[in-house]
Amino acid sequence: MRMASADTNAVVARPLTELLTLTYGPVAVLGEQLSGIAGIEEACIHGSWAARYSGEPGRVPNDVDVLVVGISEVRTRTCRRRNEAE
Repeated sequence: MRMASADTNAVVARPLTELLTLTYGPVAVLGEQLSGIAGIEEACIHGSWAARYSGEPGRVPNDVDVLVVGISEVRTRTCRRRNEAE
């Protein structure tokens, strides 16, 4: 087995990272995944990933924090069942 790692000092590292982030990163993936859920009014990425994406220096994040605002049909049904049970 051969292990490989990125040379982050290479001249192409930053543009390639930006290209991959724009096409396969959290913004692209979450937008696609959340677009099919009715009732979502707004969603935003925050925390360390958003900070690095905005250019703030720091460690590479190992997670993505997402805030979703709205009432989805799934949540509405769950609340309705819970209220009916009480």
